[in-house]
Amino acid sequence: MDVKALAPVQVQIGLLHQLTLRGYLRSGIHYQVTGDAEVEVGSNTKYAAIHQLGGTIEMPARQATVRYRSVAGRVLFAGKKHKRATERQVNIPAYRVNIPARPFLGVSSEDDREIRQIVLAWLGDRRV
Repeated sequence: MDVKALAPVQVQIGLLHQLTLRGYLRSGIHYQVTGDAEVEVGSNTKYAAIHQLGGTIEMPARQATVRYRSVAGRVLFAGKKHKRATERQVNIPAYRVNIPARPFLGVSSEDDREIRQIVLAWLGDRRV
C-alpha cells in the first residue's frame, strides 16, 4: 500500500529528519468492524487529531523554573539529576504553534484499487 510521505521536519535529535521517532502514532492506529462490509479506522492517541487535521495550539503565558549548568564555558540545560545546576524562574509569554496537517489515516485512490484487487483475488481463490 501507498504510505503518504510526511513533509520533512527539522529536529535536533541525531540525524532524524522524519516525524517518526518511536512509532507511537503508528502503533496507536486501531480498527473496528462496524458492519458486514464496513470497518472504522482511527486512533485514540492524544495528538492524532492535530497530526491528521492540522491546527493551531494556543499556549498561555506561564512561569517556569529552568535549570542550567556550565560545561567548558558553554551553558547547557540541566536535568534534575545534575546537583550543581543553577535554577532560575522565567516568564514565558503566550504564543501560538501552527501545526500543518500530516494525514496518516485514510485510504488513497491507489490504496483503494490495491485493496479491491486483494479482496477480489482472495474471493476468486475461494470460489469452487
